[in-house]
Amino acid sequence: MAFGLSDFRCIKASKKILKLARGIPFAQNCAIALQIMLGKFPDKFEYDSEMENLFWLLPDFTDDEAKASLVWIIGEYAEKIENSEETITTVAKK
Repeated sequence: MAFGLSDFRCIKASKKILKLARGIPFAQNCAIALQIMLGKFPDKFEYDSEMENLFWLLPDFTDDEAKASLVWIIGEYAEKIENSEETITTVAKK
């Protein structure tokens, strides 16, 4: 499957929406979409400040599928994510 520029832009846009739209149901849907995109294009994951901020949104999510999507991303890319173990532990306590 080819990875086009529009796919890359979609991943970047989803990360920005998640960063800006705390607790909004649309942001939760973006988390699910981001997990699907990263599942199809696993080599396109980039750990940056947007991703770091994204993980701190997790406690605000009310949708279980959105929570599961972010947990999947953290687990799938744990070796590339700073403090991934701490993030998962924090989420598990909530």
